[in-house]
Amino acid sequence: MKLNIQGSQQLIIGSFYRQPSSQQNILEELERSVETVLKTDNGRLPNAILSGDFNLPSIDWNTNTVKDNPQYGSIMNTKQVEITTNNDLQQMLTEATRGNNILDLLFTTNPALVHNIEIHPGMSDHGVIITDINLKVKTSKKKP
Repeated sequence: MKLNIQGSQQLIIGSFYRQPSSQQNILEELERSVETVLKTDNGRLPNAILSGDFNLPSIDWNTNTVKDNPQYGSIMNTKQVEITTNNDLQQMLTEATRGNNILDLLFTTNPALVHNIEIHPGMSDHGVIITDINLKVKTSKKKP
């Protein structure tokens, strides 16, 4: 989804779900989509947010590294880290969203956009991510 807000840079928002049983090709498709969406003519990264259930608990998002003996294999986890680093995305969540794992992720090209991230109990076995997005919307006052 692309949001065009007067007085602000366009914001691109996307969501993603990776089934635990999926193969690496799903991340290859995600990579192509991310690269296409983030590609610009002027070389500047657009403001973008990508969030969803990635089901990859074996990535240390503080260091963007794959933990030893990763669940779902080294190739799958490494691919997600590559997508993140190659596209200048930053993963913003630091709290677990299911059990002790950070399975649901929130990526952005501009960390200044994302504020006050909270995880709340959800209707499923995953927490719900609630965050504020700083759009710096300028409003115009209409005369009566």
